[in-house]
Amino acid sequence: MVQTPVAPSNILVVGAGIIGLTTAVRLRETGHNVTVLAQETPSTIFDRSHTPWVSDPLGTYTSSGSGGFWMPLFLEGTQIDEWATKTYKTLRSHTDDDVGVTAMDALYLHAREEPVLPWYADLTNMVVVTPQEDKRVPTEYKCARKFDTVVVQMDKYLLHLQRWLTELDVPFCLTREYTNPSQASLWDMEQVTEFAKGIAHDTIIVNCAGIGARFLADEDMIPGRGVILRVKRPPEINYVITEDPVDGFQSRNGLLAYAIPRGEELSLGGTIFEGDWRENATDEDVEAVRYRAEQLLPVQGMPETGRWSGLRPLRLNGQARVAQESDNVISNYGHGGSGVTTCWGCAETVVGLVARMQQALE
Repeated sequence: MVQTPVAPSNILVVGAGIIGLTTAVRLRETGHNVTVLAQETPSTIFDRSHTPWVSDPLGTYTSSGSGGFWMPLFLEGTQIDEWATKTYKTLRSHTDDDVGVTAMDALYLHAREEPVLPWYADLTNMVVVTPQEDKRVPTEYKCARKFDTVVVQMDKYLLHLQRWLTELDVPFCLTREYTNPSQASLWDMEQVTEFAKGIAHDTIIVNCAGIGARFLADEDMIPGRGVILRVKRPPEINYVITEDPVDGFQSRNGLLAYAIPRGEELSLGGTIFEGDWRENATDEDVEAVRYRAEQLLPVQGMPETGRWSGLRPLRLNGQARVAQESDNVISNYGHGGSGVTTCWGCAETVVGLVARMQQALE
């Protein structure tokens, strides 16, 4: 439902990943005139290939390959508690819709230490369980934090968000349709600003470009290369299992161990190699991912259904940038591997920033 603000603004959202799309939805619902500008949209990605998880021509559209698991992690020193709480409640409200959002258990494994429960323990009904109390916890681990989470099947959900915006009369513009063939395909902020002026002279730009923000505004943006292997899901594995990256057996030096159900598939991960721009998932990467997952779950011999590699949008200080930058620019990028966990909360922060910008002009 679109509200009518006292003075709707013209807003250009740059980027059509999970951050850009949720931001555009909330801005449009608040009554603003919104346009989305992006290199790719969900429909261009998923119409191009019914299996976008193969070794990557599409890895820079990071949201398409996300495991889609809600869990607050990283982004210390930000409003992560506020952002993640808003996102959790919003995604839980979407689980009744056929949009790819599923509620399920998560097990967060600890090898040696008794964990201190985090701030979101009450929100997610978190308890500590031992292998004796929950047979899903591998016996070599001391315990696990068990909690209620949501998993987002990203192809379905991203397409749902794009349809939602289309129904709200939000236009999508692809940069390649406005780029001279002799120019670089990656736009800089000058090109974005000129495009925004073509909408209206006072258009507000909201930068949700993910790793692309490095080329628009922020040289502190670096890639965190991720690799995911997808296998056929055994029916009994209907829960998330992941290892604490510090107190674990498998996780070290950018290597992670987790398994996330995704419909009839299981997403196995993963890696987070900082500064690595490679967008292909090598056989060596994939076999290492499979080996680590096999230490958590009985997935030996499960047939591969796809593989993916992409670039998480990290910032050098580990903090997402959600802030007003100037009279007409707002940043909303740098969420690393926490885009799904924080997207709706960050969108709400952007709505508030736009409102304050409007008040300053009155």
